[in-house]
Amino acid sequence: MGKRFDKQQLEAIETLGTNVLVSASAGAGKTGVLVERLTKRTVRDKVSISRIVAMTFTQAAAEEMKKRLAGRLNEEYATAKTEQERLFLAGQLAGLSSADITTIDSYCLKIIRKYYSTIGLDPKTTETILDEGTSSLYRRQAFDLVLAHLIETEPQDARLLLDFFSPRPENTDILYDAVCAINRTAQAGMNPEAWYEDAVSMYAPVRSFQDLHPSLRSAFLASITCQLENMQVQIERMKELSVQEEKVKPETLEEEGNMITNCLNHLRDGRYESYRSSLTSLAMHRTSPCTANGPYSSLRKKVEETKKALLESAYPQEILISDHNDLSHLVSVLVNIARAAWDTFCTIKKENTCMDFTDMERFAYEILQKNNGSVASILQDSLDEILVDEFQDTSELQNAIITCISNGHNVFRVGDVKQSIYRFRQAKPELMRSLMHDPDTHQITLRHNYRSKDSIVTFTNLLFSKIMNIDGCQDTYTELDAVSIGENNAAQMEESLRPVIFACIEKQQDPDFDPKRAKADWISAEILSLMKKDPSLHFSDFAILVRSHADKNPIRQSFEQYNIPYDIDGRDGFFQSSVALTILSMVHVMLDSDDELHLLAVAASPLFGYNDEQLAQLKIRYGSIMQGIKEENGQLLQTLQRLRYIADHQDIPAMLSETARINDYYNRLSSRDQANFDFLFEKAVNGKYDSLMTFLEVMEAGQDEKSSEAMARGKDDDAVIATTIHQSKGLQYKIVFLWGTSANRFNDAGSAVMVNDTLKLGISHLSLPYRARRSTIARMAVEYQNSLEDVQEFVRLLYVAVTRAEHSLYLVDCLKEPFEPMDLNVSFLLARKGITGTMDIPLQNEPLYQTIMVDDINPDKAIPLPARYAQQLPVFHTPVEHLPSLSSPSSLEVTSLPPLEPSDNRKAKSYGTRIHEIIEELPDTEWNESMLKQYRLHSGEVRRILSFGSSDLYHKALTMHIEKEFPFFIISETERTTGSMDFVAWNDHEVMIIDFKTDHCSQDEIYSRYHAQLNAYRSAAQTIWPDHQIRVYVWSIHHEKEIEIFP
Repeated sequence: MGKRFDKQQLEAIETLGTNVLVSASAGAGKTGVLVERLTKRTVRDKVSISRIVAMTFTQAAAEEMKKRLAGRLNEEYATAKTEQERLFLAGQLAGLSSADITTIDSYCLKIIRKYYSTIGLDPKTTETILDEGTSSLYRRQAFDLVLAHLIETEPQDARLLLDFFSPRPENTDILYDAVCAINRTAQAGMNPEAWYEDAVSMYAPVRSFQDLHPSLRSAFLASITCQLENMQVQIERMKELSVQEEKVKPETLEEEGNMITNCLNHLRDGRYESYRSSLTSLAMHRTSPCTANGPYSSLRKKVEETKKALLESAYPQEILISDHNDLSHLVSVLVNIARAAWDTFCTIKKENTCMDFTDMERFAYEILQKNNGSVASILQDSLDEILVDEFQDTSELQNAIITCISNGHNVFRVGDVKQSIYRFRQAKPELMRSLMHDPDTHQITLRHNYRSKDSIVTFTNLLFSKIMNIDGCQDTYTELDAVSIGENNAAQMEESLRPVIFACIEKQQDPDFDPKRAKADWISAEILSLMKKDPSLHFSDFAILVRSHADKNPIRQSFEQYNIPYDIDGRDGFFQSSVALTILSMVHVMLDSDDELHLLAVAASPLFGYNDEQLAQLKIRYGSIMQGIKEENGQLLQTLQRLRYIADHQDIPAMLSETARINDYYNRLSSRDQANFDFLFEKAVNGKYDSLMTFLEVMEAGQDEKSSEAMARGKDDDAVIATTIHQSKGLQYKIVFLWGTSANRFNDAGSAVMVNDTLKLGISHLSLPYRARRSTIARMAVEYQNSLEDVQEFVRLLYVAVTRAEHSLYLVDCLKEPFEPMDLNVSFLLARKGITGTMDIPLQNEPLYQTIMVDDINPDKAIPLPARYAQQLPVFHTPVEHLPSLSSPSSLEVTSLPPLEPSDNRKAKSYGTRIHEIIEELPDTEWNESMLKQYRLHSGEVRRILSFGSSDLYHKALTMHIEKEFPFFIISETERTTGSMDFVAWNDHEVMIIDFKTDHCSQDEIYSRYHAQLNAYRSAAQTIWPDHQIRVYVWSIHHEKEIEIFP
């Protein structure tokens, strides 16, 4: 055996003749166990590798398993004692490259390609697997076809849907998003048709509260009960805090507690109207104030806020039932159009003889079920061992496929419910929870951590024993989960336990203070300080784990200032990689040679290598970058037109091949970017795009794809890693900085339709024509259930983050004020206090958790960067009058180049400039499509502009005085500020500032980019309108929604 294994690991390696479930906490050595079990099955049990299936979550994990298994088989071959043993092992090594050690999707595809005729599938279908961009286009096409048919055949139903989802009938995006959400959940289950039917039946008309579906009624009441129970806890705390307070009358607290108990009793007995009556009495009751007692007053305020919120949503039963019944027909129409859109999507794929990733598991399962499971029987007879890694992230359909190919006693599953973080991919951790109580499955728990120091292991046990053992939640952290360090492992032992450090940076009042940049600077300084203290440390020993890709931007900026080498992927998908964006810009210019915005991106890319100074010089000399390139480097534009000729007369792969040779572009790329270019080329070959425009549309559609970038970072690269927690899963780092957050948003909250696998659809009631929305029983039930599932997954995500650390863990955040103590119940999780609050609140006063207050970040720890560019720009020598410094809010945008003014004679302006000019020219009235015909816009641009025109934000502005491109010039003693606001509306008491942005990035990143600029506008407006309330928004053209900017 290649290494020493502990008792539980050996049990996992040796157990045969039954299904096995191994619960393996982080760092428990599960991959080593899997490899050793595979080795044991082949070497000692003489099971051919061809009779084994090992399913992993990612292809990278599969390749790593193959590599490690090859190493073990080579070791066994070297020590084999007989020629017969060597021949057998040589055969296993030869068959390893084609062994079924792969992802479940790949295994399903293998079944389909071999047995496609079983379900009458065209064999050509398996040759073309759609990428996400093409699949997205087909889904939208299917939706548009179905909606058009509904408008033609059932105009009243179509009008019902369109009116419900948007005030403008031409805006169908929100409806489309709802249809996609419904289909995503329905198609992930075992029986999509039954799911659709159940979704409709949930909204069947009823006569009373008791007639509602039991699960719907139960979740609705639970959403109220949770808030009341938290109030009970708060009242008890208030009693404890007020024992010595003469001003507090104990009887008022006792009465309040009794009233809450009455409300709870009514709910538990299902007497909703009695609850409403008791709630009204509770809302009018007041406990004694005590302003001198801060903690008491804070709790009292929270209790009053909860009472108010409960009262606002406590509609009479007849209204709730009426609203529920009113939605019955709308839900039926919505579900039917979703089902029809999916059927049409499948028809389009069939017509184009292709399939996408959603088809792989569905087709494979159909094949295994067909003809009384004849193919399943063949596979059962051909397999001696089925291994499933990361079982906690398995879907219901995937588990059914595994069960089909099993003989009933040969499935070895390994996973950790605490690390299930892929709810958005329909992962079902409850499958593993259920199997953990299956008497026919042999249960094994790996009890030791071989990754982290004792301090990290002990801290992990402490934190998650508190926040995973909460009544009302499914996750638990039992004695079996509380692992210890490896037996007799001296490398993990410590003389004394070291605390996890919470570096709490004090928020400053300075308006220029950037809390995110402060966090990044502290991390940079700490890395340099630690490396100075310990010269054996390398940059690659450090990792920064973040929740959002947008948080990587300040880290990158800080690392560049501190001269720290880094490996940071700032995007969240292949189509957002630098290579894909360069090719995207290149195609834009090939299709429109006057597109200066994308030409700028191409010129500055590694394709042509212009630097900032060269571009600025072109701007100075010729008035525009476009004109400068035409005058000085016409060959650049000729090269792009030559590429277009190749694309038009040959194909896209030929165009990409030629692109790779331009200025030795491919060979000058980093290994990561070369991997991305290869991936793009493979997509182009498989996509078989019929035109350059189709290729562009697929790439733009794929920009929302969440697929991973092709990775090619070597293990020897000495650079600090900054990555998301999701991307860090399965990895480990010596020293981890956890990027703190004070809130974890519930992204589903703003959805027009919430979808839950069990409760189905949560929709609010809409009163037309006023568009007044009122929450319904189903909406409150689904929102509560989804939120509860979301916060539990958030805790699991935090577990993944904490357990990445081997030696040291830091939590870094910038807080305005400390968190108030809270009881650790469901309400604590639903309060969504972010990474920082979820760790800090339970751990206050714990020795293993140490807070250090940071009021100054020492810049002397930084290593200054050498000058990169010579300053060769013209210098103005005439004496000048000293005035206060001149600033412009637009200069605060996060950009890589200064703003460039387009030349007056340019035929086509940049996309952003054109959108701004059109909005400026449109009248201050309701907009319609005919107003936009003169601009020759494509349908997507028309839709995006009209989206703002139909928004509640614009409708509110129409009741006010409106100015577009509003100029201002403000002089203070120290500064002159000048600029122009895109859109300003005001009345006697309020001012609204709206800035239009066309950035194709996440909403969080837009907020981060323009927060400083928009708050500069706010300051200017406060000077102009000192007595008005100022509200500031970014309107994202890309997302078609407003993003409010807060001070």
